[in-house]
Amino acid sequence: MMKIFCHSLCAPLACLGMLLAWRSPALATQATWTTLQGTTPAQVRITWWHAPASSATISWSTETQTQVNLVRLTRAGGLLEGDSSSDIVVESSRDGLYSGSAATGGAYYHHARVQGLAAGTRYDFVVESDGELSRRFHWRTAPKADPGEQSSFTLLYGGDSRTAHADRLRMNSLIAQLIGSDEALLAFVHGGDFVMRGDRWPDWELWLSHHEVATGADGRILPVVPARGNHDIGALYDEVFDEPGGAGLNYGAMRVGSELALVTLNTNISTAGDQALWMEANLPLLRASHRWLLAQYHQPMWPALKAPSPAKDLWVPLFEASDLDLVLESDGHVLKRTVPIRDGKHDESGVTYIGEGGLGAPLRLPKRDLWYLQSPGMTAPGLHITLLEVSPEELVIRTLGPAISETDFEPEGAREVLGSLAPWQVLIDGEVAQDWFAVGLAEGESAASRDWHTESSRSGAGGLARAWVRLPAEVLAGASELMLQVPRGVPLEVWLDGVSVARRAAWRSGPWWQYLKGRFAVQPVEYLALRSPGGLAAGQGVSLAIEIGLSPRARAGAGPRIELLADPVNLDDLSSSAPRLLDLWRLQPRLNGR
Repeated sequence: MMKIFCHSLCAPLACLGMLLAWRSPALATQATWTTLQGTTPAQVRITWWHAPASSATISWSTETQTQVNLVRLTRAGGLLEGDSSSDIVVESSRDGLYSGSAATGGAYYHHARVQGLAAGTRYDFVVESDGELSRRFHWRTAPKADPGEQSSFTLLYGGDSRTAHADRLRMNSLIAQLIGSDEALLAFVHGGDFVMRGDRWPDWELWLSHHEVATGADGRILPVVPARGNHDIGALYDEVFDEPGGAGLNYGAMRVGSELALVTLNTNISTAGDQALWMEANLPLLRASHRWLLAQYHQPMWPALKAPSPAKDLWVPLFEASDLDLVLESDGHVLKRTVPIRDGKHDESGVTYIGEGGLGAPLRLPKRDLWYLQSPGMTAPGLHITLLEVSPEELVIRTLGPAISETDFEPEGAREVLGSLAPWQVLIDGEVAQDWFAVGLAEGESAASRDWHTESSRSGAGGLARAWVRLPAEVLAGASELMLQVPRGVPLEVWLDGVSVARRAAWRSGPWWQYLKGRFAVQPVEYLALRSPGGLAAGQGVSLAIEIGLSPRARAGAGPRIELLADPVNLDDLSSSAPRLLDLWRLQPRLNGR
């Protein structure tokens, strides 16, 4: 295998990945979600809110409007794929056009509110729209919430899945892997910022399709317990999740078994007023009746990077008065665990806050010198998701990251094909642009002397740079594949021997200037697998050409750099690799023998 590194043409570009950024067989070789087309049910998901032992909202989308929308359910093992018979048939209770979707051809949501279910039971189901059936899915209802009924289970927690789509797919693949290996997993608690622009249907459409990747190989779905993030603006959030906690309110409490209560709050509406009054009335009651009391919301009270939420002065005293065991935060795009905090200082009787979102949003560097992140607390950059393993005896908090990340993916034992700083000289109208700088050229040396040629055109809105090089047969000896590293999310096209092998026509994410702030842990990049139609082992070499977009203020930097791996990394093995353990700790119950 060979890797080609195309460094820093557009270093400060918006962070958005492609499917091939982390290539596994499931992601690279076949469709991983149901296409939203016609009346075919797609984007199937489940939302939990108030009573997960006996109810759930099953939701899906269709591209066109449909008249008959329903769910067919049965207890485990009684439903065959494509079979229209079932034990329970529930018609949709709410259908409509997703806000803003008409501009792209339209899409419709369907919500079936299923009630009267048995606790702790697997249900298989298909959804149906105008006679078209989905594939078979299943989930397990929560344990009984009766006092005296003890149970053990696991919740999955994470947040901030917006923007970096390749990393989002990576984390969703990890979730699917965890589903397949842990029968105790019950639900997916999401701390918000699902998408970049919550008022844009294309953002939600892609998130919903990507969410299907987080389905187990056997069709098992983890119900989502959503919290609204600051990016999740507009009506679409309630259209996707069926108005959890009431339209525009989105706060409330959920009991999972008799052991745990999870409070979901909304940091995007008034944090005083009705929401604070609800907390004052309900937190003490939930504390008195549950061994474990947790809260989740988006903007942190004790952040690892940003300013605290305006809710801090009001909410933190309420958390401490009711002795919350654990608070789940998001928004910062870092990994953190605070020391126990009470009255603004480290106190072993205090409340611990974890987070802050690592499901695909651009990674940032935390402020490691904050007092509440010192040992036994911790903080680090990185993609992550947290398992909350609940039992009557203890709450185990286990944070995992993907098996490999871009920062890990560095070739060892590689030899250079071209110079490590191959020339990248930007030409506009045949002359070197004065507002750019070129690197890697020795005095008196020209780009032509290394047989690497580039040119560029640009305007106030950006432009294009083009580069091409001939890689001879001796360079490619033993290589079966090329890997190209490029800034994530930029428009580009790549040709091998004159045949287009990778193409993205337009910018795919938020404003590029967000990435000029110097807060990011790693340069946002992605990896593209390039396969020559004629094969790389034919002994004839290959011509490589690249056309890549430039941001308005980008400058040329070091690159491209081309390296041949002596010991190639097999990316196809990553989907089965064990995730990395990033943090592990335990909590003991405050109310022993409640």
